[in-house]
Amino acid sequence: MLVGTRRWPIAAGRALYEQGHQVRQIPAQFVRPFVKPNKNDYCDAEAIAEAVERENMRFVPIKTDNQLDLQALHGVRDRSVASTVFLSNCLELGSRRSP
Repeated sequence: MLVGTRRWPIAAGRALYEQGHQVRQIPAQFVRPFVKPNKNDYCDAEAIAEAVERENMRFVPIKTDNQLDLQALHGVRDRSVASTVFLSNCLELGSRRSP
């Protein structure tokens, strides 16, 4: 069974994939051209169904555990660097103000 969605949580897409479904996740900006003027769930579902059937549509692959681990590691590193820069700037400012 083909399941087309706008970007779902990773666990939901992976669970459907493990149950044997073919999961195609579409970024919202690629679904937007297919949405009709009335904004409701039915029109959104219709737009997603039309976008999923397109051959040349770009889909988002489901991330593996290794990709998720690497993404988390990068996030921790980014926060660590930001914290280090913040603290060094505070120390520099404090040393300028002391007589």
